[in-house]
Amino acid sequence: MSYVQQGPRRLSLDSPLWVYRLALVSLPNIGPVTVRHLLQFFQPEDLLTLPLETLQAIEGINQSKALSIVQHRNQALEKAHRIWEQVQKMEDVSLVWCGDDNYPQRLSQCYDAPVLLFQKGKLSLNIPRSIGVIGTRRPTQRGLRFCQDLIADLSRAPVLVVSGLAFGIDACAHQAALDNGLPTLGVLAHGVTSIYPSAHTKLAYNILESGAWLTEFFPGTPAEAHNFPMRNRIVAGMSDVLLVIESDAKGGSMITAQLAESYGREIFAVPGHPKDTLSKGCNLLIKEHRARIVECAQDVLEYMQWADKSDGFVNQLQLFDQLSSEEALVVEALQTEDSQSVDDLLRNTGLSRNQLMNLLLEMEIKSLLFTVPGQRYSLA
Repeated sequence: MSYVQQGPRRLSLDSPLWVYRLALVSLPNIGPVTVRHLLQFFQPEDLLTLPLETLQAIEGINQSKALSIVQHRNQALEKAHRIWEQVQKMEDVSLVWCGDDNYPQRLSQCYDAPVLLFQKGKLSLNIPRSIGVIGTRRPTQRGLRFCQDLIADLSRAPVLVVSGLAFGIDACAHQAALDNGLPTLGVLAHGVTSIYPSAHTKLAYNILESGAWLTEFFPGTPAEAHNFPMRNRIVAGMSDVLLVIESDAKGGSMITAQLAESYGREIFAVPGHPKDTLSKGCNLLIKEHRARIVECAQDVLEYMQWADKSDGFVNQLQLFDQLSSEEALVVEALQTEDSQSVDDLLRNTGLSRNQLMNLLLEMEIKSLLFTVPGQRYSLA
């Protein structure tokens, strides 16, 4: 099964818009939340040319931020040109901008998600089902076996496996996905020009055969300590479900779980013995009702209502080329979420209401989709 995105966006030397975009995210003291706010009023090329008075007049932009933009925009543009030229020479690297069609819809739901991403690999970032798998860097053999077995069982309901390419559970999850024919996404805490830890270089390049790397960091950025929490928020944001396998009560996995919780993601944790240090975090998440107990893949599949639709999902992808152009629009829209309302589908397909209602009836008769509670539609 192919998970390659159709017509991946490639950079072009006659598209200066990308330089302005790169420059905008290069500005110091201007984070993604502020950039998103600014983009409600002006395009990137405008923001880097506006006078100080106009910037200060933007609602929510204080004098300090406006001054920072004016003072640093020339240096930011110079840096952007260098990055632009560097990326042009890279094989299979794309830029992904918020609001563009190839931007991950899951991340667009997160208030602090990166505005710009670097992707290496042709994997679609909007695969319908996604599970983030995280845990300790020093797992037990029991934890590794559980991770391997669970992902093997998930292969009957195609999911994207997301993790951070770290030692331990992360690496196990990526490898298990590869072993079972599942697409996997490695989220990096550095630029796409290197791999950390270096011991995972072979694994990282194996991921590219059917998956991708994703990062918000510019090429050449090293793996510094403060980058990892930023990486973790992308892992959390890219996941419909976050699975925690072996974690102490403090650490990166618990931070990622907290982020996933703030994004409204479903969290599952593997319970363990109360005296086991590597079970303290999972047990705490369960005890505080922040995570559901997971003992096997079926727990996730049933709760997420993925189990009954697995075969249908595979069949629909295989039959995609046989659909009419209008049916294809509906299928493409429904692949981005488990279910959508008529209003959602009208907005996402561009069809008229009469066209859509007749089409939905025909597709339901063909068993291509079915209705779910709340007058919503889902792929069969």
